[in-house]
Amino acid sequence: MIRSMLFAPANRSDLIAKFERIPADAFVLDLEDGTPPDERGAARAGLPELYRAARKANPGASVMVRVNPVGSEDFEADCQALSAAGVDHAVLPKVESEDQVAQLHRHAPSIVAGIETPLGVLRALEIASAAGVMALYFGAEDLVAEMDGLRTEDNREVLYARSHVALAARARKVQALDLVTIAVRDAEQFDRDVKQGREIGYSGKMCIAPGQVALANAAYQPTDSQIAFARRVVAAAEAGARDGKGVISVDGRMIDTPLVRQAQSILATLRGPDA
Repeated sequence: MIRSMLFAPANRSDLIAKFERIPADAFVLDLEDGTPPDERGAARAGLPELYRAARKANPGASVMVRVNPVGSEDFEADCQALSAAGVDHAVLPKVESEDQVAQLHRHAPSIVAGIETPLGVLRALEIASAAGVMALYFGAEDLVAEMDGLRTEDNREVLYARSHVALAARARKVQALDLVTIAVRDAEQFDRDVKQGREIGYSGKMCIAPGQVALANAAYQPTDSQIAFARRVVAAAEAGARDGKGVISVDGRMIDTPLVRQAQSILATLRGPDA
């Protein structure tokens, strides 16, 4: 599962060496917004070497490439660059249909689909159902711009759309990755954004600065008390099933099937020796 997904410009090979020291679950080499249009050709030409270097720099992380949107003048060239580099995971921005995903899926087996336009939000369930989609991400900045809306610190203007994307992802059992916090030095804003996202159902977050990665990892990792309670719930459920008990309780709480599933989900996210 991806707790943190850090974007890096695809024209900045000098940044790759830093990946070794950044504990992101996924790195995205960005051919879209992160790379100026007049430098994209050179970035595509250097993508095979850059992709190999990124994977070598942090072997425990996934390395992805974000292409430009379907229909843009760069899309086809980006796809050819993916194939030449042997990229496994690609990120497609501004997705508005299952067909758009299919166009990229011919060049990359696994796709993170960006939902950041009004039509994309309304078709999120269709997009989450497309072959190859492993996750949806929600892009608040582009959506608000297309809506001619006003961006606020409490995100109230994107609550419906943000929730809809998370629902669509969960309904199709793919991951939901939350919006970018553009105030890169504001840890309090980042924490507020993460808290809202978790309450809605997001399980990971996009990051645009290395300092945001550790915050995202910590926020999306269960606490010690949550882990301990989840283990008690799962153990009690297993014991109840063996003893033929239809009703069980843990710490004075009645435990039903949804709570057992929540506990199992928490334990499934654990990493390392505590898993």
